[in-house]
Amino acid sequence: MTQQRGAREEHAIDGFPDDLTLPLARAARSASRALDRAIGESLRPHRLVVSEFEVLRSLAVAPEGRMRMGALTDSVSVTNGAITHLVDRLTRRDLVIRVGRTGNRRIQQVAITDTGRHRLAEAHTSCHAAIDAVLTTGTLDPTTARRLLTLLAAVPKPNPPA
Repeated sequence: MTQQRGAREEHAIDGFPDDLTLPLARAARSASRALDRAIGESLRPHRLVVSEFEVLRSLAVAPEGRMRMGALTDSVSVTNGAITHLVDRLTRRDLVIRVGRTGNRRIQQVAITDTGRHRLAEAHTSCHAAIDAVLTTGTLDPTTARRLLTLLAAVPKPNPPA
């Protein structure tokens, strides 16, 4: 979309002028990378990667600590194949167990084990400390952080991978 503004031409995407669109996207990617890096580093001592942490977190807050594979896929925003590999890895480490039907893995349920809950609790503390360190190194006070959360929640979420 091109608009005339005085003598200069302004290229806008959904109403955002060029001088705002790209810097906004860069700032969002930069913040995301900083958080991803800090979270990943905080989980390493607990022998977890971010996607495994997300699986454990999703299961821990689910009713009875269990979810169907399809719901877990949606919760973690990964593909069906990726969730199968994640659950396989976590099962081998006794952090989760498969429950229910054994024939069709998509309708099986996965449950967090006591070992998984313990690992999650330890990792959760480290993860929150890492996030706090990233966010408090700037000028984010609690009020600004709440406003940022509201603004980011307004950004449309992508469809889960197929």
